[in-house]
Amino acid sequence: MHLRCLPAPGRGVRGDDQNEYHEAAERAARGLPTPASIAVAYTVALFVLMATATVLIASGRC
Repeated sequence: MHLRCLPAPGRGVRGDDQNEYHEAAERAARGLPTPASIAVAYTVALFVLMATATVLIASGRC
């Protein structure tokens, strides 16, 4: 874990917030996306899939 991911001395985080903080720090250190960005990506992909299916059906190709 990088030092920049740690809280300032004397400003520790406790309980569930601490677990959430460490999970976010690990994701950032590994370059993984956040759950919110994954949800947005799935929503956009679903929208594009539905739009493509609509265009194909409307054009008579499907």
